[in-house]
Amino acid sequence: MGERKIGLVPRVVRGGMGGAMWYGLVVTDRRSIFVLEMADRTSLGAFAFGVVGAALTAGMQSSKAYDYQAADPDVLSGLKDTVTIPHESIESMQFKSGSMSSRILFRYRSSNGKIRKFDVNLVPPDRYVSDRVAAGRGRKDAVTEYANEVRTLFKRALPLTTSMKVEWNQ
Repeated sequence: MGERKIGLVPRVVRGGMGGAMWYGLVVTDRRSIFVLEMADRTSLGAFAFGVVGAALTAGMQSSKAYDYQAADPDVLSGLKDTVTIPHESIESMQFKSGSMSSRILFRYRSSNGKIRKFDVNLVPPDRYVSDRVAAGRGRKDAVTEYANEVRTLFKRALPLTTSMKVEWNQ
């Protein structure tokens, strides 16, 4: 039987010394595929050279868009800078919720047997937040709702043996 797409998380962000990396996340019944959509290097310039550096690196943003509904998971997984985590390789996974953001921390075994860590922040798209604010809910509620939807998606997607390794903190 073929691989089934379970859902899409439109925006997760991974930060670091090199800048913010914005991913779309496709979750299938077999793996989580983090497709790089935008790399923002302006924070690298700001870190290294202050305001002048941020101005100089302002043009160092690259952005891509994909049709996740139509795209084959194997094609997405093969794209440059994509991170693919097979669900059976997950050693541990934690959902961490804060007052204005939530994170997922993955610890998994790569194909060469090494333990890897990959953590992302759940950042709801602007439209998602504005729709909820327009409906009378606050930004904090929108962020919490987004995190809960992602948590539910993973509960549906992960095999039982992997699901038992997850800390589902609310």
